[in-house]
Amino acid sequence: MAMAITGRVFSEEPDHGGPAFPHVVDMGNKVRVTRGMDLEDWFAGQALRALVGTLDKGWLSSEGRDQIARTCYDYGAALVAERKRRRASGV
Repeated sequence: MAMAITGRVFSEEPDHGGPAFPHVVDMGNKVRVTRGMDLEDWFAGQALRALVGTLDKGWLSSEGRDQIARTCYDYGAALVAERKRRRASGV
């Protein structure tokens, strides 16, 4: 019996690093593939974990939280870019 695959077909997205945790669900006669989060989101979350524990309470204001979010995504984007550079150079 052939299985139909539904959901997004994912490929490496250079802007966000592709899926971090794709998930396949067997639904009997078809399989659903979901992307999970982008690798950039995962890297940003890891940066957030590292930063939040080191900050004083002054950063908990809304302006501070916005800056933390931007900084974490800057780290995420930098890690995706470095990953791409290393893959291209065979490192």
